[in-house]
Amino acid sequence: MLLSDKNKSLFALFFSAMFFGSTFLIVKNLLDTFSPTFVVFMRYLIAAIFFLIIGGLPKKETLKPGILMGFFLWLGYISQTQGLVTTSTINSGVVTGFYVVLTPFFSRAILTKIILYYFFQCTYITSIWRIFLV
Repeated sequence: MLLSDKNKSLFALFFSAMFFGSTFLIVKNLLDTFSPTFVVFMRYLIAAIFFLIIGGLPKKETLKPGILMGFFLWLGYISQTQGLVTTSTINSGVVTGFYVVLTPFFSRAILTKIILYYFFQCTYITSIWRIFLV
């Protein structure tokens, strides 16, 4: 075995972060040709085809929550893509990164469950590093 499970997970995290970051540049370049609404539509269409192939048709009990979550995801994507029309990819990436930082706080407020102190510590550390990016 060449890589331990821990190293595999670190490589997966690294490559997913690279993939995530590169999409800002790709979408920004697409916006030179297409409208933000069309770009988001195509992203959803590609994802829907992919998930249909991988997972098949959704079950009836998951359809309503899936549509609700999809709506809020669409709202975030369309806002982010529209924002890319007027700002740089770096600014968009930094703003989007704050979603990750704020997730434990929103989770605590919405779910009213105790969040581990460790996650709050990680959030504060990440917030400090994000300030250096700006």
